[in-house]
Amino acid sequence: MDYSSDLTPQQVEQRLKMPGWVTILQDWKTIAWPAFIALVAALFYFMGFTVTNGRRAALGVSAMIERPPISQEYFIRGAGVFLVMALYTAVILTFAATIRAIFLRLFRHLPDKVLTWVGVIARRRTWGWMVVAMAVITSFLGDGLSGALMKDADGLVLKSAKDIGTSWVRIGIEADQTSIYGYMFLLVGILIFLVALSWWILTRFTKSTFGKMIYGAWVMSNLLLLIAAFGSLAGVSTTFEPYPIVIFSNMQQYLGKDTVAVFLDSDDKQYAFLVVLHVGEENQRPNPDKVILCLPRTEIKWMIVLRQMPLHLIDHYHDFKALLQTIPSNPMPSPNTSGTENPKP
Repeated sequence: MDYSSDLTPQQVEQRLKMPGWVTILQDWKTIAWPAFIALVAALFYFMGFTVTNGRRAALGVSAMIERPPISQEYFIRGAGVFLVMALYTAVILTFAATIRAIFLRLFRHLPDKVLTWVGVIARRRTWGWMVVAMAVITSFLGDGLSGALMKDADGLVLKSAKDIGTSWVRIGIEADQTSIYGYMFLLVGILIFLVALSWWILTRFTKSTFGKMIYGAWVMSNLLLLIAAFGSLAGVSTTFEPYPIVIFSNMQQYLGKDTVAVFLDSDDKQYAFLVVLHVGEENQRPNPDKVILCLPRTEIKWMIVLRQMPLHLIDHYHDFKALLQTIPSNPMPSPNTSGTENPKP
């Protein structure tokens, strides 16, 4: 866009003497939208990279399978996760707005003395520091929740049910994944609450520029960590989806009998499989019961997908089988509604 017609001859002469990068900065309107689009694309890419990293960490293949530093898949996954976050945010804000409207209507019916007392408290400086403390506690709560979940999820497929914590076991068993959605809603709720508190602190409480800079930098770093934690959580949740059970060339030579191979991931050099060992009735050694096997692509001539099953059910085959062995195989007969006695087994 040319603005030369709006400038005086002196301004035109001065502009010609300026360096090129200064002229570009002065025409900030011409670069505002490109910069905004670049920032959004970078956020999408960052989120997609985080989602992929969470999934690979749970599958235990981060150190084995190389990931491309630049991929269109990161951008698509990141956009999808941000869309999910936007939907969760809309639901939470709608619920919060409803609760706020109900609270304000009830608040107006309080006695005048109570309203005056609340107004005096709200104007005190101590109340502002309480909000700051609340923001710090909220940040620690979000970091603690996400940190505990991600610690349990690291190397998830190689852990037994007793080692990964009840949260991920429950998530893996549930067919509709209610728990994982609950954790995501909770994390988004913490993000929204922290943003709301921080907005009040920066616009109403903090007066000095230095204080705003310090708090703003702290809260932005924490918000970025929580957003990354949400992406990692979304990546781990994808490992509970159906994965292909496969057979491939020379599989029995590599793995022997009574094994199940699940295709996990691949790069341009090798394939990664989760191998569940000793699934036969006569071969029940407890350790090791599962390993991650990486084979070069040149060693596999063909691969056949037998079926797809939720990875969690395949991965914890020995845990579920041990649990089933504790259930009586001949339960008590149900009462006979016809009035006659049940025959003895």
